[in-house]
Amino acid sequence: MKRTLSIFLFLLCALSAYSEELPLQRSRFTDNWSITLSAGAYHPMLYPMKYLADCSGWMGSIELRKQLMPALALGVEADGYMRLHREERKDPRTVIGPAMYLNITRLIKGYGGHPDFFEVEVMLMPAWGHLYRGTNSYFFPDENYFAVKFGADFRFALGKDDAWTLGIRPAMVYDLSVPHGNQYESFDINHADLQLTVGATYHFRGLKKRPRHLAFARPQVDTEEINRLNDIVNYLRSDVRLRDEAIAAARSEADSIAALKAEAEQRLAEVEKQKSETLNKLTAQYETYIIFPERKSAISQQQMPMIEGVDAFLKAHPKSKVSLQAAPPAEGGKGDADLPAQRLESVARAISVKTGLELDAIATEVKPIEGLTATHAPNVVKIIIVERKTTRSKRR
Repeated sequence: MKRTLSIFLFLLCALSAYSEELPLQRSRFTDNWSITLSAGAYHPMLYPMKYLADCSGWMGSIELRKQLMPALALGVEADGYMRLHREERKDPRTVIGPAMYLNITRLIKGYGGHPDFFEVEVMLMPAWGHLYRGTNSYFFPDENYFAVKFGADFRFALGKDDAWTLGIRPAMVYDLSVPHGNQYESFDINHADLQLTVGATYHFRGLKKRPRHLAFARPQVDTEEINRLNDIVNYLRSDVRLRDEAIAAARSEADSIAALKAEAEQRLAEVEKQKSETLNKLTAQYETYIIFPERKSAISQQQMPMIEGVDAFLKAHPKSKVSLQAAPPAEGGKGDADLPAQRLESVARAISVKTGLELDAIATEVKPIEGLTATHAPNVVKIIIVERKTTRSKRR
């Protein structure tokens, strides 16, 4: 029996601990107390219902409990039973003992920080029973016995802040006293009563108006730390705002500069256009370059579009003069003395073949080429085509 009760209590504690989901506010000894007053009737388990009036009696109870966890509470309960009409239970009696209460609803659903409107609770109470037979009875003195109470409570939360709870409380009480001289206690259905009571529970506030029920823990607020962080955040916001203003001003200035640049480029393009138109009235000129590989005098295929450009210009300006320039070889170059002349001849022949121009009409000259560095000039032949338009007459 003791082992069974110990295992049951251990399981109840384990289940209640498992039901915790969030950290709870630290509870003081004066917190989460409640008192319950209940009244109802009881009836022996094995007597038929047709003897209900003869075998039933009235009872009342008072209970004081403390809620330790959302699903677990401990308390003390005292039940008083009035006289029954049947012989073996004709005298009044009391049952007093510690009780454990397990909230099944909170085990299944969890606890939201306040009681639900409807909850189901079960209880277990090992108790001391006392049978009152009168102080003048010599042959039938008062008796003490060991009892166990199993019960349930169908609870409804009422009132502001759930201060009140109304419950319907069925229970079964076993009288474990030994009849007929047996030497051990046992659960006997013949010595059990079924009871039904209705109880009202009032939940007290803790000291300093603490909550009536278990509440979740709130994080500790460090005001100084919050103020310091707020100052940092405000400084960062101010810095970001100043940076945004500086970026906006820089973008505005950049837009202004871009607009001025676009206007200047437009005016420059107009000036260049006027200059080009003015020069074209006097001269039409075409310049291009033929690039040779190192120490080679043959024109590569990649350079032929330059020759075709010369042909296109001569077709548009047939009275143009073609001249070629090649840079002299670099100092110290071996075997490169005749290379400029060979390149000039290759270019002149290519132009003659493409355009039909006579070789004698193409002027060639070995001289430094302006605008080119000393690194690139030795491998380049410059083609210059100039047409003088001053000799043309616009009169008809």
